[in-house]
Amino acid sequence: MWIAERKPRCLKHPHGFYVMLLKRSVDEQWRLHLWPNGHREITGMPARIHLHDTHVSSRILTGALTNIQYTSTPVTSDCPSGKPVYEVIYDGNRYAQKTANTLRKSEVREAVSETDRLNLEVGDFYCIERYTLHEALVPTDVATCTLVCMHEHADGIVKLMGVDGYPDEISFLRTDHDGSVFLEYL
Repeated sequence: MWIAERKPRCLKHPHGFYVMLLKRSVDEQWRLHLWPNGHREITGMPARIHLHDTHVSSRILTGALTNIQYTSTPVTSDCPSGKPVYEVIYDGNRYAQKTANTLRKSEVREAVSETDRLNLEVGDFYCIERYTLHEALVPTDVATCTLVCMHEHADGIVKLMGVDGYPDEISFLRTDHDGSVFLEYL
């Protein structure tokens, strides 16, 4: 198998899943995502609703997940349903372990409303249009691996729906790991 022969590296996302870059070109990025079963430690802000500056196409290889899409509406600062909006900034190559990932709080608060929910199993395929808010919920009792293609990049602000009580700016590094962790689940 390619992973055993080439011994690629992967990075651990602050939400406890692994990301392995398979191929990157100007037009697209191919990667594997792995959520091991069991507790997944969150090392950053526990805020999962976010968007991408690319279209995302994904197939479930093992396990299951629920993909939820949202719309958002600006609200006043005293609105209890509002969430602080953070901009996501990468200081360089996001696949390099030494690259800082920074969340910077904006002046905007938004309330989110669910628009679509897909419960997905092995073999299922789903797409997310660029700049669509979404979150992936993965049960802790099952390991889940997805093949992801991020394509048709467009410049713009990548945002995350934050959580109150966190600093205005949070920076972190993704930790580097041996890609063989994927072999336990594929």
